[in-house]
Amino acid sequence: MAAENTPDSLERLVIMIPELSLARDVSTVMAIARRAVRTLTGADGASFVLREGDLCYYADEEAIAPLWQGQRFPMQTCISGWAMLHRQPAVIEDIFADPRVPAEAYEPTFVKSLVMVPIRTEYDWSAYSTSLYEKSMCGVSAETASLVPTPKPSIGASAARRAAMAYSSRPLRR
Repeated sequence: MAAENTPDSLERLVIMIPELSLARDVSTVMAIARRAVRTLTGADGASFVLREGDLCYYADEEAIAPLWQGQRFPMQTCISGWAMLHRQPAVIEDIFADPRVPAEAYEPTFVKSLVMVPIRTEYDWSAYSTSLYEKSMCGVSAETASLVPTPKPSIGASAARRAAMAYSSRPLRR
């Protein structure tokens, strides 16, 4: 993933904030978020995952090839569920070497590494997460974790937080 703390990244974040403030429906918030997060990180794909009871709903995505948009998976068996339940990011360099990842779901895809970030972890529930996907295993590392929401600010974390605030701060049309 490309370095995110550049003047262009800051400009994209500054553009994203008013876009989110004008969003009046869920699909617009998700589109702005996935586009911005993917642009800011240089990832090959990004998705917006919602929690629906015991399921993870892959509500929106932007990637170099189709992934799981519109599909639902049990929280206990997918990495997005793991990130939501544990309220912490998952940075996985090799998805086929990590027991938290259902390898069979990823075999037909381009994804080799990923970052799964729960959003709004300060609450007792994590209702959504943002996913970043890479087609090469060298694309994700512990260094990439700087983009996730932590006490240390970053542009990617700021984008994810702004999307979460827009999604949860007011009623949106579905």
